[in-house]
Amino acid sequence: MTGRLHTIGNIGLGKNSLLPSRIIHSLFNTLFLLIDGLLPPFFFILPLMAAPSCSVTGELPLTCDRAIRLLPSKGTEIRRADVFFFSDDSLMRLDAFQRFEGPGAVVDASSTVGKKRAVAVANYPGDRYVWAGVNSLESLSEVRMALRDEDIDAPVMTGQFLSEGSPLSASTVSMQPLLAMVRLNSLRCDFSGRPYEGASLDSVRVYIVNASASCALLSDGAPVEYLNAGGLEDDSPACLSANLNGRIGRAKVYPDIRLYCYPNDSKEDVLGSPFTRLVVEGRMRGHIYYYPVNLTGLARGMCYSIDMVITMAGTDDPDAPLSRGALESSFTILPWEDRDRRTEVF
Repeated sequence: MTGRLHTIGNIGLGKNSLLPSRIIHSLFNTLFLLIDGLLPPFFFILPLMAAPSCSVTGELPLTCDRAIRLLPSKGTEIRRADVFFFSDDSLMRLDAFQRFEGPGAVVDASSTVGKKRAVAVANYPGDRYVWAGVNSLESLSEVRMALRDEDIDAPVMTGQFLSEGSPLSASTVSMQPLLAMVRLNSLRCDFSGRPYEGASLDSVRVYIVNASASCALLSDGAPVEYLNAGGLEDDSPACLSANLNGRIGRAKVYPDIRLYCYPNDSKEDVLGSPFTRLVVEGRMRGHIYYYPVNLTGLARGMCYSIDMVITMAGTDDPDAPLSRGALESSFTILPWEDRDRRTEVF
């Protein structure tokens, strides 16, 4: 990756770095002294040596270079990375910013010396000027990402770490997607004992309703705006829906459908703050039925793998509760990295 550093109060030299303005002034002063013959030539080298390391010459401010290893979640890639350094104090003001273009696992980022709170943001769309309003950690935390602008192969990811700002310091940062993955792992129908025993579902669609339209970069929370509110919309983002070919009967099928949405930590399913739901829609004997499943406690960077057994006719509304016993479902909740598996049965 190649990057461009922006340090508050600094100006730039060259493509990949910016030196503090006091260093620039010192360079010019030193250059004039050399021209006047008042300093030997080797003195001109010292200010240049101070910029990329944690060393100091006279009253020059300190800067530090850090090697940062960015670890993307499984199945994702980093195409662009923005790295922010904030002062580790009560104000947490922006100290330095650097953008890196192109793929790469390790980047070299710089800031002034000392402890810093650092944030790496991967794949955020737009040029570096989208961050013009960011001057503190608080202002960065208020930035939101729109679901319609996500690229599932290279989703927006974030990682935070504390940096000591010492010479040759290095950090490894796990980059976590803002998105949650919802996977329909298996599906079958078992209408045993029903008047329609032996029936199957066709024209099956799977989609997410009441999906958060945007997400804050650094925190989860309740949605402020919804996509597919109450049902599937015609212009729904592709990541929220999928079709399932063929009929669904007693034989279990493994469609491995993967949909993606943003977190929703709503504690109650109430008007104006509904739960996000996964809906299986299908036609049985000419009638369309819906099978919604609540996705409570959705968190970023997690995979919710669902196995479903449909046991009776569903509802006439994709956002309405199912009758008791209409559906058996089990959830396996795990990170995208496929570790720390946890199963919950409903």
